[in-house]
Amino acid sequence: MQLEVPKDLKTLYPFPSKFFNIESERMHYLDVGQGDKTFIMIHGNPTWSFYYRNLIKDLSKNSRVIAVDHLNCGLSSRSEKFHRYNDRIEHIIGLINSLKLKSFSIIGHDWGGAISVGVATRLKNKTESLILMNTACYPSSNIPKRIAMCRLPLLGTFLNQFSNGFLRSSFVMGTSKGLDPKVKKGYLYPYTHSSNRKSIDDFVKDIPMEVDHPSFKTMEKVGHDAKELNIPVLLLWGEDDFCFNMKFFNEMKSHFKNVKAFSFKGVGHYVLEDAYENCLHKISEFIQ
Repeated sequence: MQLEVPKDLKTLYPFPSKFFNIESERMHYLDVGQGDKTFIMIHGNPTWSFYYRNLIKDLSKNSRVIAVDHLNCGLSSRSEKFHRYNDRIEHIIGLINSLKLKSFSIIGHDWGGAISVGVATRLKNKTESLILMNTACYPSSNIPKRIAMCRLPLLGTFLNQFSNGFLRSSFVMGTSKGLDPKVKKGYLYPYTHSSNRKSIDDFVKDIPMEVDHPSFKTMEKVGHDAKELNIPVLLLWGEDDFCFNMKFFNEMKSHFKNVKAFSFKGVGHYVLEDAYENCLHKISEFIQ
């Protein structure tokens, strides 16, 4: 069954849907606006392209904006397949190739930031710049105990998938200002049933903390290759992030040759929710 945006959310998310076929699965994406610049927006966990709704509206006034929903996320199709970090990178590259994009900038948050850097390191000649928010592109054991607990085989799956605890707790821990009930509904909509939340659990389990983790070498290489990128990078950071704290911010700054970095006090993990106008201002300056 294909998920569609309900009428009461279309004022917040009024975009026409498109789909890209990956074998037997369908990746949902948006493709709106036109202009000399193209932006690809990649979400993290446990969100979907809804996270970028305001930025899509503003940037698409003068640019082409493509925003994806990872497989098993948002309005994309569901399956029992576990999509690893490398798979997610290749899915985005597949979409880029299908759209015949010659150049673009990538915007990524959380896992979407790690995936964005992975795409940029593999498509160096096409990527013009990176805009990254509260993320990491290298393996780290520096994660909160509450996230580590969510990686446990049984308890973690219960919290992430069957109780929806991971998503609901993000409304409290992920934003300092809180969310409007309608916005909360938007985030929850694709994940209201446990059968739709497998990806939330999979993303948590795919955090490569151990050297023998299936995604460790991929992320280690992405972190290494990031240091060789010769493109402008903008970091926008919520200082009150419970997960990607200021240690990550400082480490990420050291991973790029040409970086501008800004952090915002009193702002949480969902930086576009807590400090949208500040972020839009910095992005507008950056792309000009």
